[in-house]
Amino acid sequence: MRRSRLALFFRLQAKVRDVDRIELVGRRVAMLSREEAVYWLSNVSSAD
Repeated sequence: MRRSRLALFFRLQAKVRDVDRIELVGRRVAMLSREEAVYWLSNVSSAD
């Protein structure tokens, strides 16, 4: 259930250097529903 959010967070934070931005990404990812997290994770994963 939380794996999709964690995977999305780790994908996104890898490209960010500013600690405040990483915290912001984490807060926003935590607010996503499971479906939203899976959707965005698939978009981020397919872009690589």
